[in-house]
Amino acid sequence: MSSGIRIEVPDGAAAGEVWGPELGLPSGKKVQFRRGTGKDVRLALAAVGQPFDGTRYLYALIARTVRIDGKPVTMEGVDDMDADDAERLLEEVRKPRPSREAPAGA
Repeated sequence: MSSGIRIEVPDGAAAGEVWGPELGLPSGKKVQFRRGTGKDVRLALAAVGQPFDGTRYLYALIARTVRIDGKPVTMEGVDDMDADDAERLLEEVRKPRPSREAPAGA
């Protein structure tokens, strides 16, 4: 039995993931968001650590809920992005995601 914290990276193919429409970034890359979960929030907070840094939290949340050109992104990947693309991502991640629809018959 192992101990410690287990960090999972989404592979984009998990059951139930619903990705939003593609949005264009200033560089021409295409980005998609999915509605986050409590697990995304928890893991993003864990990635930030203490002292809390709001920008690192947003970058961690981006890493959990965004794919660019169909591929996952990392916090470090956001650090290395073009500034205009990073700003656009920050604007988008702050927007509320559409609510999930209740299953038929619920």
